[in-house]
Amino acid sequence: MGSQNSVDRCRVSHTFCVSDLSNSDLTTDKLNATIRMPSFETDLDGQDEKNQICTSRERKAAKILGLILGAFIVCWLPFFLKEVLVGLQVLQPSQFTSDFLTWLGYINSLINPLLYTSFNDDFKLAFKKILKRKEHA
Repeated sequence: MGSQNSVDRCRVSHTFCVSDLSNSDLTTDKLNATIRMPSFETDLDGQDEKNQICTSRERKAAKILGLILGAFIVCWLPFFLKEVLVGLQVLQPSQFTSDFLTWLGYINSLINPLLYTSFNDDFKLAFKKILKRKEHA
């Protein structure tokens, strides 16, 4: 019975395993162990489904990361390019241009919560809870 339980565990969680020793084997000087290889047909179906789920999650994460990184670059790159060019004394922008590029960078701080909440369910929930508390206050 102990050997049968270990064989069942092999099917569920291991690629292969060595089963427990049965009580009858303990009386002899030899140690007997059986190796059980799970059937590949059942494991491949489960693995294929897991791979599809992982792949779709990775694609979604890559898309979100790309949007967040893209927003950061669009908002802050002009400001930092201006600062490098001013530091090298290549450019003397007007006050309006400096202020505009600074505020463009600040807009990134406004965009980030919107991006996170639009794509992440946990953020959506937390954001809704925060807004509901503000309404009752």
